[in-house]
Amino acid sequence: MFDNLDVKKYLKTHSILIFFFVMVIIGFLLTDKNLGFLVKDMSNLLIMTLLLSLALIMPIKAGMGFNFAIITGCIAGQLGLIFAINAELTGMGLMIVTLLMTCLFTLLLGLLNGFILSKADDHTMIASYFLGTASGIFYSFIVFGLLGTIIRVSPDLLFPDDQNIRSTLDIKNLFPGNYVLIMLVFAIAVMAIIHFTEKSNRLDQFISSKSTTYIKTSAFTLSIFIAALGQIFYLMNSKYIIISYPNTGLWSMGALSIIIGGGTYKKANLSHVLIGSILIVVYRVVTIPALTAFFSNQVINVIGNLITSLVLLSVFIHKDTSKNRLVEKETS
Repeated sequence: MFDNLDVKKYLKTHSILIFFFVMVIIGFLLTDKNLGFLVKDMSNLLIMTLLLSLALIMPIKAGMGFNFAIITGCIAGQLGLIFAINAELTGMGLMIVTLLMTCLFTLLLGLLNGFILSKADDHTMIASYFLGTASGIFYSFIVFGLLGTIIRVSPDLLFPDDQNIRSTLDIKNLFPGNYVLIMLVFAIAVMAIIHFTEKSNRLDQFISSKSTTYIKTSAFTLSIFIAALGQIFYLMNSKYIIISYPNTGLWSMGALSIIIGGGTYKKANLSHVLIGSILIVVYRVVTIPALTAFFSNQVINVIGNLITSLVLLSVFIHKDTSKNRLVEKETS
C-alpha cells in the first residue's frame, strides 16, 4: 500500500495539514477545560466555518478561484437581519424574514457583482477582493442613507435620547431556541447537494453547457448566499450586532479551512472543507486557549495573524501541478 509513497513529496504537499494536526494534538494534551464545554464551543463555530468554507466551493469549481467577495455575503446577511429586526419581529418570524431579506440582498449584490467578475478574466480573485471592499459602501448607504429617511426605523434601532441609529444592538433574546439546529440543517443540505453533484458529475456537465458569464454570475450569487447564512449564524451566537459597520472579519476562515484541508484556489472538494474546518475549529477552541499558559494574549495574536498570512500566501506561491478540471466555454 505504501510501497510507492514518496515521503518527501507527501510531507511537502501536506505540510500545512500536518502542522495544524500536530498543533491540535498539542492543544488537547495541554488543555485543562472540560470536554463537554469544548464540544459545545466547537459545534457552534464548526457550523459557521463550514458555511463560510462551502461558500467558496462553487466559485472554485467555476474557475474563479477564491471568492474574496464573500464579504458581500456577510453584508447581505447582516442587512437581512437588520431589516427583520426593524420589522419588530422575534422568534421564528424573525428567522424567516431574515432569510427572505437576505435572499433579496443576495440576488441584488450577486447578480451585479457576479456580472462584473465574469468580465475580469484571469484577475477574478483580486477583482473580488475590491468588490467585497466596495460592498461596505452599499451597506452604509442602506443603513445610514435609507433607514430613517425613506424607510421607517423601529425604535429598537434608535438611541432613546437623540434618535440616531444605535452603533450596537443586543439580539440575544430575539431568535428561536432551536436556531442552531436550523443552521445545521442548512449546512448539511449544502454539503449533500455538493456531494451529489460531485459524485454524479452533473456539475461539470452543467458548467460545460453554459456561458462563462452565466456560470460565474450564478456561482458568485450562490457563494455569497451561503456566506450570508454563515454571517447570520455568527451574529446569532455573538448575541449582538454592530450596526455602525458590517462585521466581516471572519471572511478568511473559509479560505483557511480549504487550504488546511489540502485544497487550493484551483481545486477544492467536500473532503477539503470538512477536514480543514474541523482542524481550524479545534485549533481555535482548544490549542490557542491552551497556549495562554505559556504566552501572553498579545504574543498569541501576533503568532496567529502570522500563521494566517503564511497559510493564505502559501497557496499562491505553491506550484500546483494538478490540472484545472473546468474549462471555460467562450460565449458565442
